Order: sequence, then structure tokens, then C-alpha cells
Amino acid sequence: EVDQKAILGDGREQDVETSAYQYAQIRLNANEWKEFLKGMEEQAEIYPHEPYYGQLTMEQAIRKGEDWLNGLKEKEPKLGTALGASEEREISASLFSWRAGPEDTKNDWMLMSAWNVDWYSPKTEIHLQMNAVTGEVNLAQIDLKHTDLEISKEEQAELLEKVAKDYAIPIDGKVEETPAGEGERLMSLSMDGGNLYAISWVYEIDGFYETPIETTNAKTNAESADGSGAADSDTKNVFLNLRLGLRPIF
Repeated sequence: EVDQKAILGDGREQDVETSAYQYAQIRLNANEWKEFLKGMEEQAEIYPHEPYYGQLTMEQAIRKGEDWLNGLKEKEPKLGTALGASEEREISASLFSWRAGPEDTKNDWMLMSAWNVDWYSPKTEIHLQMNAVTGEVNLAQIDLKHTDLEISKEEQAELLEKVAKDYAIPIDGKVEETPAGEGERLMSLSMDGGNLYAISWVYEIDGFYETPIETTNAKTNAESADGSGAADSDTKNVFLNLRLGLRPIF
């Protein structure tokens, strides 16, 4: 087996043996995250591409995402049943960068790509965005449909703290809540002296709300037991979004 190395922006070496799923074990530091997130916000054009040397393959990115979701269930057990089993979902994935590619003269160019991985099922829609080298998730959008899940303010704050601790970034203080609209809760946690923020947004809609990508099967599952076709008024949609950002807003 060939022992290959990829050199990150600060000179660290990372094993990138293509046959080994475990090769992406490092974590981005605060400066790398700031550059990554700044590029995401300021991108004027994106470049879809195949994985470059040292980046996760599609299969590895999907497994990283599933590992992250399993970790989220451990952090908040209530989500275990609501998220369901991964084998019940359809999956799509795409890789892109806001830099043109290896011809880029900066030696950390390979860090500036992201995998988007999406899972779809009748009761859940999950979107994860992750760094293409480390597989660390910087954005999670979870739509739980036709659910009776309740996430309290305390549970939301505790989950955000646990997610923030997964990054190799110092945490400055305590979770703070920002005023939001009806049915919404927005919380943030300052990191790296206020240069980065872990952010959580929870939004609930009473009743069953069909999103634009709703499938026929999902509509069928939302029908009442008597076959009337009406959604159960006791259930709702719960949107749980988590992200790492440059400001304390989603």
C-alpha cells in the first residue's frame, strides 16, 4: 500500500491513503475556518469538480455525514427516532469550490472545497455541508416532517454547546439567545474571541407543511388514519439548523 501525504496550509501532514476511510482525522483550526467561511460567503462563482488529491471521495463524504448525524443523535437522544434510519433515505452529493482548482497558487487550495450531502425520506430532509478534506460539518439543515418532537430552549442550548466542542476552536462564553420571530429560537455561542460563532436556529410550523421537494410518499404518510387525506393537526414540521459562521446570525 502506498503511504501518501497531503500538506495542509500550516505544514501539517495528513494521511490520504485512498483505500482508508479514516484518513481525514485532522480538524481545521480557527484561521482555516475563517478563510473557508469567508470564501463561502463571498463566492462570486462556484466550480463543481471531482475530488482532488487529499479530498474526501463521495462515499467517504456520505459516511462522514452519517457519522455526524449519529453523533447528533448521541448528543440529543430525542433526535434518534425523529431522524430515522439512514437506509430509509435517498442520498445525493456534490462537491464544489470557489477557487479554480490546483492551479491556484495558494498552498491550502484543497481546503477550500465543500461537499453538499442531502438525504431525503418521507419524514425527513437533511442537508449537510462539510469541508472537503476533513469532513467537518459547517452547516446542517434538518427538516422533520409530521413530527411531535419538542425541543426545549434548554435542550437547544445544550445541543449547541456539544456541537461547538467538536471543532478545534476555543469557546469564549455561554450560549446567548437572539430575539427571533414567532415560533423561532435563535441562539449563538462566541468562539475564537468573537471571530467565529456556533449558531442554532429552531423553527416550528404547526400542522403538516409540504415543502417544494415533497414526494408523493411523504404526502401519503401525512394522511390521517381514516384515509381522509388530511394531515394530523397534532403534528408539525420542526426545522433544526446548525452552523458555524462569522457572525451570530443564521
